[in-house]
Amino acid sequence: MDRKRGVNNENKLLYDPNQRQQRRLGAFSMEENIEDEEELEETENVVETEDIPQAEMTDEVQQEENDANQSAINQAKTAAETVAKTAVKNTAKAVGAAAKKVAGKVAMKVMAFIVANPWILAIIGVIVLLFIIIIIIGGGSISNNLSSSYLDNCSAISISTTSLSQSDFVIKVQEYFADSTDSDEITFARNAGKIYSIAVRNGINPELVVIRAILEGFSPGASKNNYWGMGCTNTGGYDACITYDSFDDGVLGYVENISQYESVDDMMSRYAYIGSYWYNPGGSGTGGCYYFDYIKEYMTPARANEIESVCNSSNYCDTSGGPNCVATTEEDQAAYAKYQVANMAEMRKTVFGIDPDNCEQYSPGCTIFAQGDSKWGGIRLGNSSLIMADSGCAVTSIAIGISCSGAPVTVDNFDAGALINTLNAGSCFTSKGAIYWGCSAIKNIAPTVSLVNNLHPTSANEAKGIVQSYALQNTFILLHFENSAHPRGHYVVYTDTEGDYFVTKDPAGGVISRIAASQVDQIVVYSY
Repeated sequence: MDRKRGVNNENKLLYDPNQRQQRRLGAFSMEENIEDEEELEETENVVETEDIPQAEMTDEVQQEENDANQSAINQAKTAAETVAKTAVKNTAKAVGAAAKKVAGKVAMKVMAFIVANPWILAIIGVIVLLFIIIIIIGGGSISNNLSSSYLDNCSAISISTTSLSQSDFVIKVQEYFADSTDSDEITFARNAGKIYSIAVRNGINPELVVIRAILEGFSPGASKNNYWGMGCTNTGGYDACITYDSFDDGVLGYVENISQYESVDDMMSRYAYIGSYWYNPGGSGTGGCYYFDYIKEYMTPARANEIESVCNSSNYCDTSGGPNCVATTEEDQAAYAKYQVANMAEMRKTVFGIDPDNCEQYSPGCTIFAQGDSKWGGIRLGNSSLIMADSGCAVTSIAIGISCSGAPVTVDNFDAGALINTLNAGSCFTSKGAIYWGCSAIKNIAPTVSLVNNLHPTSANEAKGIVQSYALQNTFILLHFENSAHPRGHYVVYTDTEGDYFVTKDPAGGVISRIAASQVDQIVVYSY
C-alpha cells in the first residue's frame, strides 16, 4: 500500500487562484452562511383507521394546538408588557439626565408632550409585540423549501456520522500507520482518540479528519498544526496557511470549517477547484486538461466529448487565458468534486475498511420532496386548518417513499402535490388533519403500495431491529421522532443505518438528514 506523499499527483487538490478568500478559511467565504430553516411541525396526528379512535386523537391534537397558541400569546403579552415598562423607565431616566444638561424648559416640554400623548408609548408597545410574535412564529430563520434530487444530496461518505466506535476508530488508524516512520503520521496515530472525540463532539465524521490529511500529504504540517492545507493557496504558498496553537486546535479548526456543509460532495464542490479554463496541457498544480481523463466519467457524454476534443487539440492555453482557452463550467467543477469524493471513498476503504455509501440504490427519479414547496405548501390536509407546509411531513414522506421506491404511479408527473390532492379526494384525513395510514385512496395513485405495519419502539435497539427486519424487503419506512429541532414531532423516510443513527430523506427542506435511533418513537412501514 502506497502512503507516500505526493506520489499520486492526481489526488492533489486544486484551488482557484483568484478566490483566495473563498478557500478553506471561514467556510471558504467571508459571507455569513444562513442555515435552512427546519420547520417546527405540528404533531402529526397520523393514525390508522383501526388504530386509535378518531375523536380521541383529534381532541388531543386540538388541545395541544390550543395550548401552544395560548402559550405563545401569553409569552408575547408578558414580554410586551415588560418591554413597555422598561421603555417607560428608560425614557424617564433619559429625560431626567437631559434636563440636567439642557435648559429645564425644554425638558419639561418634552415630558409634557409625552404625558399629553401617551399613545406614543402604546405604539411602541404594539411594535414590540408584533416583533415578538414574528420571532415566535417564524423562528428567526430562512426556510429552504425546494424539493431536490436524492442523488444530488447523497455522498459516498457521511459528513456527520461514523459507524465506528471510538475504540474501533483508534485501532484502524493505528494499524494503518503502524509501520510508518513519518512524524506526522505517527502524530495522527498517537492522537487518534482525540481526533475521534473532537470530531464527534462537533457533529463531524472523524474519518474525514484522517482521510483529508492523508490526501493533502499532511501539508503544511506540524510547524503550523495544520495538516489539511487550511488557508493555503496556489499563490500564497506556505505563509498563507493557517497556524494553530496545538494539534487539538488544528483538528477543531478543520472540523469547524467543514461543519457548515450538508454533504461531502457539497464540501468538495467548494474545497477543490479545477481551474478557470481547460488549460492545455495543464498540470497537477494548475488543473485543466491534466485531470480530464480522471473526471470524464463524471461528466455528461456530450460535455466529455467536447472537452476531449479541446484537450487533444494543439491549442495551447495557460493561466493567463486567451482566445485558445475554453472556460470551465459548473458541470466540470461538479465532475471534479465527484472525482475527489471518489478518491476519499477509496482512501476510507483502505484505512477503515468501510465501503462507500450506495447512492444508486434508489430509483433514478428519486426526489426528496419538501413539504413547504410552493407548488403544494399551501394545500390543506382534508377539511382541517392545517396545511402541507406546516404539518405535511407525513404526507410528504409517503410521497418521497413512493418516488424513491420506483413504485408505479397512475399520473405522469408524480409529486407531493399530486399525492395530497388524491388523499383529499379520497377523504384520507380526519376533521383535524389526522391522516389514516391505510387509506384506500393511496392505491388510486400508487396501486401497489400498501400499509404493512405501524409500530412504536421504546428503545434505540428495538427501533434498529424493526428497521432491519423490513429494510431488505420491498418496503419504504417512515420514522417519527422528537428532538430539539422538532419538539412536537416530525416524520422522515429511512435510508440507511450508521451506528446509532438513521440516515433519512427529510421533507423539512428536501434534504438528507441524520437522527438518533433513540429518538424514534414510531415506525410506519409500506410495501410496494
